Amino acid sequence: MENSSRALLIAGEILIALLILTLGIQIYLEYSKEAEIYHESMSAKETEKFNGDFIKYIEINEGGIQYIKSQDLITIANYAEDTTNNQGYNVNIIMGTYTNKSLAEEILGTTNMMYKDDGTLIYYQITSITYNESGRLVEIKIGSEISL
Repeated sequence: MENSSRALLIAGEILIALLILTLGIQIYLEYSKEAEIYHESMSAKETEKFNGDFIKYIEINEGGIQYIKSQDLITIANYAEDTTNNQGYNVNIIMGTYTNKSLAEEILGTTNMMYKDDGTLIYYQITSITYNESGRLVEIKIGSEISL
């Protein structure tokens, strides 16, 4: 009789331990899901801000053509260079054979790439914008000069 009552006590203790362990695992899984959702939303916000730092300079005319001012092109080319070197995100602003810093230097060094003969700014067409699988901007290709 003593052995059977001792066995019942041990079985009860094991069941209570399993119940506490299951409850602990359930709480852990619930909080890890919430932490993952929070991390994803922060990542989405960071990506949106990161992309916005480039996209805010791009304008669209009535015909739906994306374009950028020569001054703004220098700004995003320099920012892309800084982002690549200091933040660890590789972003390329490409126009012909020029990329990032060399593009900015070429535009700054060549007056006819910055201003028209009448002194007004030159506008360049955006030919493509590329994002990676997580939605982060990786490349903007610049086409030829356009008239507005």
